Amino acid sequence: MPSKAEGTTYLIKLHAYNQEHLFGSVQRGSVCLNDIGHIAADEWVQSSRNRQEIELDGWAILPNYIQGIVVVQPKIAIREAAGYDQIRQVQKPRSLSAFVAGFKAAAAKRINLLRNNPGLPVWERSYRERLLYTPAQLDYTRQSLQEYPL
Repeated sequence: MPSKAEGTTYLIKLHAYNQEHLFGSVQRGSVCLNDIGHIAADEWVQSSRNRQEIELDGWAILPNYIQGIVVVQPKIAIREAAGYDQIRQVQKPRSLSAFVAGFKAAAAKRINLLRNNPGLPVWERSYRERLLYTPAQLDYTRQSLQEYPL
């Protein structure tokens, strides 16, 4: 759950290459991740831990895509969280696209090692993002993500 700090909240969706059911299957109404799906889940969480300005909210992996709520924190919130008492120059926060690119690269590397096929495409080139403006939009989106139990 995101902190109370002001941030910009997005729903992002990343598709597997050619919409392939790469991450698992749906059995009896639940998503069953395979080894590749578990790698994607692990890298999703790890990628957010590597970026101080990114917070994950709800997310889900389906057989052919991952979608999640991502909060990008403003620069001042990052400074406060890091314990800075004065304003000092810090590295410009990475954008949402940098988070997605880092996630895709790390996940693809591990997935292709597992498949013993380096360089094989894992992800579609782009991703979808939608800004969540209101608490009602955020709540609705959280509920929709819970419809995909792992």
